[in-house]
Amino acid sequence: MNATPAWSEQRDALQYVVEELKKTLLDIRAEIPATSGPLSLQGSMMCEQDSNGLTTASWEFGLDGQKSLRFDTKNGHWTVLHGEGILLKQTLASDRAMTDLLVRTSTGDCRKWLQQVLCPLSTQGNSTEGMKL
Repeated sequence: MNATPAWSEQRDALQYVVEELKKTLLDIRAEIPATSGPLSLQGSMMCEQDSNGLTTASWEFGLDGQKSLRFDTKNGHWTVLHGEGILLKQTLASDRAMTDLLVRTSTGDCRKWLQQVLCPLSTQGNSTEGMKL
């Protein structure tokens, strides 16, 4: 299986999210105490599919390698994981457009990505011979 098109589409969608996050978080940059040098923001999107085919997603955001905030797109709940996450939560949770973007991106893209990548795998049985990821 060649998953390159699925990865390319996902990369493009996530790049758009990154650009929007930069715009949103630029205003709070001065309020976040940086230890030394430039501040680094990390983000990850997790996709899950249950046995009934229901797809759920969540996001985690970190500052300088420390996971600080989690967003559950299913219930819209923000969880602060580390101190700096409070400021991130205040900023992101109050931005309805950003919250909607995170929900749309993860919900739609997770479902599509799982269908493109996992469903073809399930039709191959247990054999992974010849599979390209």
